[in-house]
Amino acid sequence: MTETVRIGNDTAIVAYSGGKDSTATLLWALDHYARVIPVFCDTKAEWPETYEYLDYVEQKLCLAIIRISGKWSGGLFEWVEHYRFWPTMWARGCTTELKKQPMTRWLRGQPPHDLLFGQRAEESAARALLPMQQGNLLRPVLRWSRVDVINYIRSKGLKMNPVYAFVDRANCCVCPLGKPSGIREFQRRYPMLLARWLQMENQIGHSWRDSMTLRQAAQVEQGSLFETTDYSECLLDGLCDLGDGEK
Repeated sequence: MTETVRIGNDTAIVAYSGGKDSTATLLWALDHYARVIPVFCDTKAEWPETYEYLDYVEQKLCLAIIRISGKWSGGLFEWVEHYRFWPTMWARGCTTELKKQPMTRWLRGQPPHDLLFGQRAEESAARALLPMQQGNLLRPVLRWSRVDVINYIRSKGLKMNPVYAFVDRANCCVCPLGKPSGIREFQRRYPMLLARWLQMENQIGHSWRDSMTLRQAAQVEQGSLFETTDYSECLLDGLCDLGDGEK
């Protein structure tokens, strides 16, 4: 945590996901900037707990989180339904259309600012190669460990996003790059929400993964090959959640 970045503006815009790394980044920004604007790109497919956590963070920090979305008013559900396929590790158009493009459009109208991302080097080989700063783009927690992040959040009096009690990443609740255990948990907690996705999958005729339907994912046994397959590099490469993969 000793490496530093150079602050170039009075305003920081934080790409915020509700996960722990972007939360630590937001808290760091509040300590270093006169004005901080957190921006949440809403896929409309986040865990309900994440949406509740956004409200909690706003209340605790006395700030407003800007919530933006792309051209798909129904978010990821409408995107999958329209293109009739699920995102894969090779084709993540959802990231482009639901995250990157909306953020890029929104940033165009903003005054001079630094743009902060909650990316950490220890999460992937690709991220380990990233610099802490590229012009006005800063990654202040890049060299932090997972423990550093958790301790920092707690030292500021904030709770962690409650999704970490039952999944290891604060990403979309039906992300095909996540583990089937996440789908099982989704089924257990929100069966009616999952039922809508199952019906749509049947209609489009494309499986959640090439080797597995969403319904099958909900029934995968703990410890199976599918359950232990690690797609973390796919989640963390690029800006899948515009900030952090949230291990």
